[in-house]
Amino acid sequence: MAGSISVTTQQQSQVFAINATANTPEKAKVEANAVAEAFKAQIPKIMNVNNVTIVAPATNGKQTSPNVKLFTLAGFVIGLILSFAIVLIKEMSNTTVRDDDYLTETLGLTNLGQIAHFHVASSFKINSGRKSNKRRRV
Repeated sequence: MAGSISVTTQQQSQVFAINATANTPEKAKVEANAVAEAFKAQIPKIMNVNNVTIVAPATNGKQTSPNVKLFTLAGFVIGLILSFAIVLIKEMSNTTVRDDDYLTETLGLTNLGQIAHFHVASSFKINSGRKSNKRRRV
């Protein structure tokens, strides 16, 4: 609990503010009010002061952490940048030849011909040139 409570003071003043950090605003409010009441009860034993008053009790604050909108935006931007970088690296490291112009113009090679790729239907059958005429000898 000591890590979640902070005390700030004003210069040239005996007034101070208690700030509490918790999972919910309601819990932080309860913790700040409990610390203030404990201080008010314990200070006469520690110092010769009898006129400690609580100026204003703690009120419900607002949630400051985690900032969901900021984290969502940051995740989107980082994801976009990383995906763009991956696509760029893959494109830059791709060494496949995409067309004949690259071979002839850029590399200076001579085009000797092309081999076409075609798909054969599954019903296509190759007949051999031999006919199966089997004659029986008697």
